[in-house]
Amino acid sequence: MIEENVIIVGAGLSGMLTALTFASKNIKTTILESQSIEDEIFYNDERTTALTPSSCQFLNNINIWSAIESISSKMLDVYVVNNKAPEILHFFKNKEVLGYIVKNKEFKKLLANLVKSSPFITIIDQCSYNKVSSYINHSIIHLNNNHTVKCELLIVCDGYNSKAKQPFFSSRIEKSYSQSALIFNIHHERDHENCAVEHFMTFGPLALLPLFDQKNSSVVWTIEEKQALLLKNLPISELEYILQKNCGNALGKVTIDNSISTFPLKARLTNKYYYNKLVLLGDSAHIIHPLAGQGLNQGIKDIKSLVKLISSYGIHQKILEEYQKSRQDDNLAMYAITEGLNSIFSNNSKALWYLRRTGLKAIDTFPPIKNLLLQYAMGRR
Repeated sequence: MIEENVIIVGAGLSGMLTALTFASKNIKTTILESQSIEDEIFYNDERTTALTPSSCQFLNNINIWSAIESISSKMLDVYVVNNKAPEILHFFKNKEVLGYIVKNKEFKKLLANLVKSSPFITIIDQCSYNKVSSYINHSIIHLNNNHTVKCELLIVCDGYNSKAKQPFFSSRIEKSYSQSALIFNIHHERDHENCAVEHFMTFGPLALLPLFDQKNSSVVWTIEEKQALLLKNLPISELEYILQKNCGNALGKVTIDNSISTFPLKARLTNKYYYNKLVLLGDSAHIIHPLAGQGLNQGIKDIKSLVKLISSYGIHQKILEEYQKSRQDDNLAMYAITEGLNSIFSNNSKALWYLRRTGLKAIDTFPPIKNLLLQYAMGRR
C-alpha cells in the first residue's frame, strides 16, 4: 500500500488550482488523473472561463496570476440587452477591469505546466480507480491496477458524478434545465474593445465574451435542448446568418471559426461537503447555471477556504466542518441567484418582457442598486 498525505482526484481546473494553492503554502499533494496529460485530447475544451477580480486577486496571492493574465482578455464593459429592446443596462467602472475571459484549453495547458514544474506536486496520470474506502482517520483509493493508496485527506475534484463520492454523498438539489449551451468562437470585422454583451432573447441568453484577440469573441448561446441540436446541425453559413441577425452589426460581419460544442445544463448541489477524511470542492460539490459566469469562481472560493483552514490548523474533522459551514450557504445563494435570473430571462411571457424592460431601465438609472449588482458580479460580497 502506498501512503500519501493529501491526494487530489482529478486534474481539471479545480484539481490543479487546489494543488497549486497548497504548494503556495509549501504543502505537498499528489494528483491522480485517469487521462494522459501528455495527450492533446486531455486539453480539448472549447469553453471559456470568466474570472472575477476577487478570483484574480487570489490567484495573484498564490503567484500564478501573471501567467494566467498573459492569456486572458479583460472585460471593461458589460452590456445587458433585453430582446432588442431600446433599454440597455451598461456596467462599467471607470476602466477598472470587471473580469477576465480565458480559453479553457489554454488555461488547462498553463496550469499543467505549472503543476509539472512544482516541487510540491506529484501528478500521476493514466491512473484510474475502482472505488474509495473512507474511515475516520484516512481514506483508501483502490486503483484499477490492484494497488491501493492510503491518504490522510482525499480531495474529490473529478466532477459531480465522481465514483469517489457516490457511496457517501447525496444530492440536496438535482435539476435539469432542459437547456443546452451552444459554444463556439467567432471572428468579427471590428474590435470588441473588451466589451461583453448579454442578449436576453426569447429563446434564451446569448452571450458574446471578448477573447484575447480584439477581433475574436466566444459565444455562449443558452437555448432549449431541441433547438440547440437543430442549430448545431445547420450548415455553418445558415447559423452565421441567424447569429448575425440576433447580434446586430456592432461587431461588423461575424464568421464562426471553430467547431461547435453543446453542453446540457443542470444544477447539482450536495447535502454535505465532507465525510470522514474525504472532502468535495468545485464541481464535485456544486454545479450552477452558467449564465452569470460564476462556476469556477465559486470553486476558487472553496479552494481558498479549504487550504487556508488546513494550512493554519491541520487536517481534522472540525476543520472540515468549518470548511463546509463557510462554503455551503454561499454556493446555495449563488444557485438561487442563477436560478432566478434564468427563470426571469428565459421566458417568453409578454408581461415579463415589459417587466424586464422596466427593470433594466430602473437599475441603469439608480446607481446604488447598479453598483451593488456590479460588486456582487465582481466577487466582492
